[in-house]
Amino acid sequence: VCIAAVLAGKVGASGPTVLILSGRNIDMTLHRKVVCGEAIEESAA
Repeated sequence: VCIAAVLAGKVGASGPTVLILSGRNIDMTLHRKVVCGEAIEESAA
C-alpha cells in the first residue's frame, strides 16, 4: 500500500525515505521493476 500511495502522489516523500515491499499481492514483474528502480507504467502500479 505504501508504494502505491507514493506512486499515486497521495503521500509525499521528502528526504531519505524507506518503503517496505512485502507480501504476494504484487505481480512479480512489477515487483522486480520497483526493486531494480526501473521505469513503471502508471497503469501497472
